[in-house]
Amino acid sequence: MTPLGRFALPEGRLAGAAALVIRPEHLRLGAGENTIEGVVSETVYAGAETRLLFDLADGTTAVLRLPTGMAAPEIGTAVQAHWATDAAVLVPL
Repeated sequence: MTPLGRFALPEGRLAGAAALVIRPEHLRLGAGENTIEGVVSETVYAGAETRLLFDLADGTTAVLRLPTGMAAPEIGTAVQAHWATDAAVLVPL
């Protein structure tokens, strides 16, 4: 259990405190297997993609990559993002 919810953990669980790390290209808009919620704080056009930055309830900023041509939600919009369990990595703190 985390302050942001309950998530399925990747293989290789660690004892003690750890960070759950997901690369931006593995996050997808919408609800799914493991879902977080936040509010869009910024969009950054970066050529072949748009980076969508959204603030989570604990103050963390998450980054999601949108393919070119996909409309980005407006700043201030509440969004959900999800990832597949095997796309995450546990990093000891």
